[in-house]
Amino acid sequence: MAKTVKMGLFGRPGTGKSTFAAKAPNPFFICTDGNFEWLGLPEKNHIQVSTWKQAKEVINNIVLNKPEYNGFDTIVVDLIEDLYVWAEDEFCKREGIIHIGDYKSMGAGYSVVRKEFFAQISKLLSINRNVLLLSHEADKIGKTKAGADEYMYIPSDKMSLTKQWNDIEGQVRYFLRCFTEDEEENGRIRKKRYLSLIPGKGEYGICRGADEDNWPREIELDWNVFASVIGVNEQITTPNMENKDIEKPKKPKITKPTLKVEEIKVEEIPEQEVDPKPELVKEVEEVEEVVVEVEKTPVEQPTDTSNLSPSERARLVRQKIEAMKGKK
Repeated sequence: MAKTVKMGLFGRPGTGKSTFAAKAPNPFFICTDGNFEWLGLPEKNHIQVSTWKQAKEVINNIVLNKPEYNGFDTIVVDLIEDLYVWAEDEFCKREGIIHIGDYKSMGAGYSVVRKEFFAQISKLLSINRNVLLLSHEADKIGKTKAGADEYMYIPSDKMSLTKQWNDIEGQVRYFLRCFTEDEEENGRIRKKRYLSLIPGKGEYGICRGADEDNWPREIELDWNVFASVIGVNEQITTPNMENKDIEKPKKPKITKPTLKVEEIKVEEIPEQEVDPKPELVKEVEEVEEVVVEVEKTPVEQPTDTSNLSPSERARLVRQKIEAMKGKK
């Protein structure tokens, strides 16, 4: 997600606050002072309001992403203190009182308006866009810890510094002062516009996340320079939602891999009759005949040769052998 800038910016009239905001990405101005035409932006980039009721309606429509306010990356309120003054005025008319201090108990009216005002500004600061709240500067003489007078640079005194301004300062990342200085250039005095990036002595404000060891304390009052220092160079793209249906992301199709199986043809081998060799058949037949003859031949009882001489026993053996050969 791209970083968004939530910022309060104050300075004397003519310092260049609106010009600074006009250089922010795709700005849309909620104007109270009628100076928009000098910024060189298209008419569609602003709306002129003159009451708190109108301002609330615009803020609510922006928060609700109404089509006429889409396509803008930066919302600028120019000037924020005017909205608060109108909120007090409408409250008094609604309650039938002349001054806000006349409402019921002391301070009750201020508390009601403060809560209503802060609720609207908080809703605006919650959107995913740059939001710049512009204000005039006021002078104030304060006291140091030692009791000495101290000149202070603060936002408009139309709002309480310790209440309304502190409420807003607690909601933004940057609350900074811009100013001009006369400088000599080529023998001529020119006004140079600066942004107090790191609030100095007597300056109201804050710069959250500032690298005070490496960042310059003051920079040129230019959006691109400011964005480069704080590291916000991306532009937010707020699409125009008018007459458009939001397409749900399509699920990717998952294709299962196909395994190719090759068919293997098995050739049938015809049975072949084996013709045995004639010699082998003949030998087998002779063996079978001998076996049959042996089975048919009666078993002769062994002859007692214990009383015969060796020569007679030998003769008897030869006779048996001859007899067996004759049977074959």
